[in-house]
Formats: sequence, structure tokens, C-alpha cells
Amino acid sequence: MNTKYGDIPSSAFSEYCKSLINRVWILIPLREEKCQTLKTKIERLNREMTGMMHTIPQHSTYIITVIHLLENVESEEDFAVYRSDILRCCDLLKKISGGEDNV
Repeated sequence: MNTKYGDIPSSAFSEYCKSLINRVWILIPLREEKCQTLKTKIERLNREMTGMMHTIPQHSTYIITVIHLLENVESEEDFAVYRSDILRCCDLLKKISGGEDNV
């Protein structure tokens, strides 16, 4: 994977994306549990995704979509919409990692 700072081995990038997917997916049960730090976790993920967009510009379209979806879920009251948006983020991250083409 070619980045702004040089090449990253594909396996390392894939593992990183798996980590991101897990951190995004966990937002579903955290919301169900009414986690007090949920907003902070979402903001942290958005900052990380913004950095990713600048270092790996070839995936910027998907990253921007993830950022927008995460920004929206912060205030989403309908749990079904919240869950759907979180799962969409996970699907987009799989696509970024090279795991799925038809997301």
C-alpha cells in the first residue's frame, strides 16, 4: 500500500483495517449500553479517519463517507438507523482493506 509516507505492507494495512472495523462495530453495543464515552470514541475515530484520508488519498471517497456516517451517528436517535450506518461504515472499511469489492 503506497502512502504519503512510503509503502506499508499489505498485511499490516489489512490488520489495521480489521482493527478499525472492530472499533467501529463495537459502537453498536456501546450505544445499547448507554456508554458515557461513546461520543468521545466516535470523535476519535473521525480524527483518525481524517488522518487516513490525507495519508492514503486513493481511498478518500470511502473514507469521507465513513466520516460523514460517523458524524451523523453521534446524534442519531433511531437505533435502527444508527445500527445501519455503523454496519455501512464497517462494509466501507472492508472495501478499503481490499476485503470486499461489492459494498
